[in-house]
Amino acid sequence: MKKKSNALLMIGALAFLLGAALVLGALRGGTDAKAAGKVGSTVLVAKSAIPAGMSGDVAVQKGLVVARDVKPGQRASDALSSTADLAGRTLDVAVAPGQQLRTSLLRPPTLRAASIKIPDGKQGVAVQLPFVAGGAGYIAAGDHVNIYGNLTKDEATPVTKLVLGNVQVLDVSSEVAPRVTGSEDRALGTTVTYLLALDPNEAEQVIYLASNAQVWMALVGTEAPLPPTSGRRAADFGA
Repeated sequence: MKKKSNALLMIGALAFLLGAALVLGALRGGTDAKAAGKVGSTVLVAKSAIPAGMSGDVAVQKGLVVARDVKPGQRASDALSSTADLAGRTLDVAVAPGQQLRTSLLRPPTLRAASIKIPDGKQGVAVQLPFVAGGAGYIAAGDHVNIYGNLTKDEATPVTKLVLGNVQVLDVSSEVAPRVTGSEDRALGTTVTYLLALDPNEAEQVIYLASNAQVWMALVGTEAPLPPTSGRRAADFGA
């Protein structure tokens, strides 16, 4: 009788454990299914019409996008789910109200957005100069330069003067390693394009010189900007 009771107790314990395992499995399966149902269900949609060319940051600031939950089958394969996905991006096409915002609707991020920081109050002005007048390849992005103007066109008396001091170089198309870093001769070039950080007044001066005269740049350190000079004319050299 005792053996029979022990057997029944063992059977009962096994049945209890089996039932508990089934219940846990069902609960876990339900949780997983619920989680799976939520994967990718939140998408960004246009609250109002968004014109082509608008940046994602502006669209967010103006409240033109909103997050909504959709059924998994209704979600576009490349739909965005967070406003962070719009940071630094631009809408390549117009988006209608209620339309999901998708990666395929955005322009690829530009290298400039990630690599070039234009200081506040400045603008990036591109200037192309002859190799030697443009620093002979010694000037690199992040350097500072003094800008000189050779006024020889439409001038009764040619003059050379310092126009701007300590101008920041944002980018440069060509840089050549100094000879002191190696045994080979420095390569020579033809023209070099610089992206300079200039305010509107400075930009006018540099654009005028580049278009109507000649620009010469000198590499400088980080000292305080030099004031413009009165310039040098032939008479200053006894000519």
